[in-house]
Amino acid sequence: MLCTPTLRTPFNVYLINLLVTNILQITLQVPLEISSALFSRWWMGWTACTVYLFANNVLIGVIMASHVLISVNRVWALTYHLHYKHHHTLRTAIQLCIFVWVWVHVIVVPGIVSDALYYRRPLDKFGCSINTSAQPKWALAKHFLGYILPLVAVILTFPYILGKQLLRKRVGVVGGGITQHITRNQIGIENSDNSVTESRKGKRSERLSKIWTRGTVLYVLMTVSLLATWTPGRVYFTIKLFINVDNASVFQICYVLFALQSVFDPVLFAIALKELRPFGCRMSVH
Repeated sequence: MLCTPTLRTPFNVYLINLLVTNILQITLQVPLEISSALFSRWWMGWTACTVYLFANNVLIGVIMASHVLISVNRVWALTYHLHYKHHHTLRTAIQLCIFVWVWVHVIVVPGIVSDALYYRRPLDKFGCSINTSAQPKWALAKHFLGYILPLVAVILTFPYILGKQLLRKRVGVVGGGITQHITRNQIGIENSDNSVTESRKGKRSERLSKIWTRGTVLYVLMTVSLLATWTPGRVYFTIKLFINVDNASVFQICYVLFALQSVFDPVLFAIALKELRPFGCRMSVH
């Protein structure tokens, strides 16, 4: 994918990172989840259980953090445009994505390793799950730092980003630059060459405005789909940390929603690349 010049833009790095993570989740977690659901107990062995727990915890954390990266990126671009324009490079985007993967591994992997080595309960009796009762402090830290905090960050930044984008759209700001379609004739100066030039600029601004609008809609769809599919599960598992509840129906609904999100992201990602590629090539999509 990165061999295509139009994809080698800083903002597309975040989308590609999100896509790769979703593909890994669909490849590693979903098949094991389906196989486990078809039987009354976990039958695929210790190693498969470890792979499943890794995918179920690390990859979900990376997906959540990737959405935070996109939100923070938009806040940065909309609030400090000049600083963003000069400092947000392809290298910066790659480094931020690497940081997200390292951050999630630092939070999640120690607990998974400890569980596999010391605390994992018999699979035939308890199924494939982390024994959080043996590591309560780690389970709490992982849940809030890896899942709840990123979700709250997306929720808090969403109205700000949307409001800023709508405001910039209203005053004629597209992609950080002010676009005006005012010809010399409109201010009383007769100059045909300048009128043609300004007319072309106006058409270009109109075209970029349409692309900007599509990009805003796609950002809204990605964020809304994330909140709709992830919030119920996060609320349920937060309650489960403090209260001994175990509702199989709610648990299944939460995991179906998680699986749907893994499908939504790649679809929206593909749409975004198709719609934003001309904008990214000409304006260096951030």
